[in-house]
Amino acid sequence: MKSTIISFTALALICLLPISAKAQCGSPANSSIPNWIVVCPLGDVTTTVVIRDANNVPCPGQTITMSLNGNCLCNAPTNVTATTNNAGVATFAPVSGGCCNGPNLVTYIDASGVVLGVSNWVISPDMDASCLVSLGDVALFSGAFYGAYSRCADFSGDGVISLTDVAFLAQHYGH
Repeated sequence: MKSTIISFTALALICLLPISAKAQCGSPANSSIPNWIVVCPLGDVTTTVVIRDANNVPCPGQTITMSLNGNCLCNAPTNVTATTNNAGVATFAPVSGGCCNGPNLVTYIDASGVVLGVSNWVISPDMDASCLVSLGDVALFSGAFYGAYSRCADFSGDGVISLTDVAFLAQHYGH
């Protein structure tokens, strides 16, 4: 009887802890972070990450920060935060443009400061990082469409610059 009272008291105390005092859930090894992302200066392109714990269980209610670090991007450095849903999914809509790659270009960090993963490529229809998808971007895209392959013009990430990518550029023109 005495151990039941002690267990119940301990459980009650844990439940009363402020949320910030509870351990963060995310595991870098089990979380799903994209290697590359697409952004738009209007912020109408989303990126999703899935945060899981060490047992591969989704982490709901976690605040995750997406940090865009590249000086090759417009509006960077900048941070965007999102909270994971019950499936551990956080969705971000960063307002940025440009195309570049490099280590730790975009980092995903939980509220306790743990880096859960990185994206090493950022791609945008705003290819010149002017914070506006304009005629200059159409010219850059055309060079890749009619010439040598450029990862910066492959918005779908399928390894081919196709009409799908043309349509994506057209959809975002003026943003």
